[in-house]
Amino acid sequence: MKNLDIVILSNTINIDYYNILSSCINTITQSNNDVKSNIIVVETNTKLKEKEIPLPIDEIIFPGEPFNYNKFLNYGLEKTKADHILISNNDILYKENCLSKLLLALKIYDSVSPADLNNTRHHNMHRTTEGTEVGKHVTGYSICINRKVLDIIGKFDEQFTFWYQDNDYCNLLKRHNLRHALVGEAKCFHQGGASHRLISPDDIHSLTHGLSDVLSNKWKEEL
Repeated sequence: MKNLDIVILSNTINIDYYNILSSCINTITQSNNDVKSNIIVVETNTKLKEKEIPLPIDEIIFPGEPFNYNKFLNYGLEKTKADHILISNNDILYKENCLSKLLLALKIYDSVSPADLNNTRHHNMHRTTEGTEVGKHVTGYSICINRKVLDIIGKFDEQFTFWYQDNDYCNLLKRHNLRHALVGEAKCFHQGGASHRLISPDDIHSLTHGLSDVLSNKWKEEL
């Protein structure tokens, strides 16, 4: 049995959001019989503290702060102990044996992503393809890593509160000569846009396109 710590960011404010999280977790627990998953949910909605979410979750963290993707992700990663870690949005549906195939690929690569059936760039990806191109090889909404990656790159940069955190991650992989690959045989389905519900309409620009300057300023001397 392979051990895998899974960190999921969530915002369970109503039944629709609950169903998104529930579907994600169900595909994790039902389709990978040889993987023992320890699921850590970082929940934005602090009102749930007095309620029970009847899902097979091992731990729930309530930061009680304004949403910050990488900051919340770091909170979850601090709770992990396994040698392998899956970082996942709450709007991912994992297909049969997806996690097993990702873990198998981690014997060769430092970091891997599953092929997204909802991503046209992945439609012809049936084999493992090495690379660090965002959207093609690296999908920020689902990344599986060996723990040594965190030991090398450290915490995720909390300047990236939502968008461009995957671009920053790709640059870190290249800086440290870490190998990443898209695993074509490991399939998932990203319900595109559902994760945007983590943030309010007033914050959309500042957390998306507004972060492009942050990326440029950080990496301008290395790119």
